Amino acid sequence: MASPSLVSWYPKKDQQKCGYCKSPSGSIMFGMWAHSLKVEEYQNLIDRGWRRSGHYCYKPVMDETCCPLYTIRCRSLEFQPTKSQKKVMKKLNRFLKTGILKEREKKEPENETEEGCEERIINDRECPKISDNIEEIIKERDSKEKNTDQENQDKTDENQTISGVLQNNTDINVAQSDTNPTFKQRAVKTGLGPDPNRPPCKKAKILRQEKKIKKLGSPCQNIAPQPSKSEGKSLEEFLNDFGDDDKHKLTLKLIDPTNSPNEWKKYERLEFDLYRKYQNIIHNDPPHKNSLEGFLRFLVKTPLKRQVHPDHKGNPRVPAFGSYHQQYWLDDKLIAVGVIDILPKCVSAVYFFYDPDYRELTLGTYGALKEVQFARELYPTLGIPYYYMGFYVHSCRKMRYKGNLHPSDLLCPETCHWCPIEKCVDRLDKTKYCRFNEDQSASDPEECTREDLDSLKIIAGNMLLSYKTFKRTLDSEEEFKIMGDLIGKKTVKSLVLIVD
Repeated sequence: MASPSLVSWYPKKDQQKCGYCKSPSGSIMFGMWAHSLKVEEYQNLIDRGWRRSGHYCYKPVMDETCCPLYTIRCRSLEFQPTKSQKKVMKKLNRFLKTGILKEREKKEPENETEEGCEERIINDRECPKISDNIEEIIKERDSKEKNTDQENQDKTDENQTISGVLQNNTDINVAQSDTNPTFKQRAVKTGLGPDPNRPPCKKAKILRQEKKIKKLGSPCQNIAPQPSKSEGKSLEEFLNDFGDDDKHKLTLKLIDPTNSPNEWKKYERLEFDLYRKYQNIIHNDPPHKNSLEGFLRFLVKTPLKRQVHPDHKGNPRVPAFGSYHQQYWLDDKLIAVGVIDILPKCVSAVYFFYDPDYRELTLGTYGALKEVQFARELYPTLGIPYYYMGFYVHSCRKMRYKGNLHPSDLLCPETCHWCPIEKCVDRLDKTKYCRFNEDQSASDPEECTREDLDSLKIIAGNMLLSYKTFKRTLDSEEEFKIMGDLIGKKTVKSLVLIVD
């Protein structure tokens, strides 16, 4: 029999400085320490708005916290890269082929904060300031793009006007010599206008289309614009666009630090040095702030228990459920690490860090795309249809990038139903906290009743009790009712709570 999930509950709300708006005590959440946690139970928790940082699991109080954190997931099987995401993949592939790393015109760090307080942020840039007379510029540009017949007509009228003026004013000059003594006078030749015996000029594009129509023998057929070569490419085709003659080779290694301690020891110091370099340069952390102990506590230690899928026991090519480090190797150099959890329904992103020397490759965006691809690869064997990106923070403009992975859903904070993000953003523009489910009669399907709570198992001292028995010793049941509402009835029935 598998060991149960063991947790310790923190009954008081945790108030701390917000990592997004910097409010000194605006971030409000409930938390618990997970000594051990089954992957199914953690899946249930994140589907109710929970996240983990090491062993610490927390859930924001959505209607009280200054910056509400909405759980977001991408439907990875339906994912289609955007134009900007394609550019990121092409840029990295081009670097692998040529070995040339182009510098940005302006070096700007990829904006990153941490999940909760430590959340991944992919590169955001400020829009360039638009000129005040942009409308006049656009009008002028549009007027220049009129058809050639009209332009020629204008030129004819202009030439005729100039010719008439010259006939009546033979001594006219463009500028008077007394006002501009250095101006050299020159005669203005009379224009004859367009040759009436020649057909009007046409743009090269129109000429090519007419030539193609004539060749096809279909004068009434419209020539549709040809799609670009990359338009129909899948995510995998972009990410796997490698060649044998490439200057560099990018490979990924999946490491299990908890269950492969000997293998992990080879990489521990290497990963920590990369993490510290990333934090110092990208986040401007002082060198003494990041310790090996803190790195291990935050990104290596995990409460999740490794669990093999029953249909794939003994198959090394199918990973077990649990926590992993996905390492990005450029030839023989470690340049990035993605910390992920593989759960029954999803690949869940925990954190991503990279070598700042390669920031021009936009590795944060590239890493997210690789994790979407990884979820798609696991679907045939593990049935994983989603990629969870952590929290979407609409009130923080720099955190809205997560909505760029299409299609995505946000978790309704009141009913725990998933809603397409397109239907949510308009409401979030008006108010930072809102209910997404439009069905006002809908309720939380995992709402915990008194009967559900009575089945909670509790370790008090050296005794294992049911909550039904334990509550007789309590003065108030309020904190347990709150806990039941937050974790839901499925989790209440399966975990074991340790109390002092």
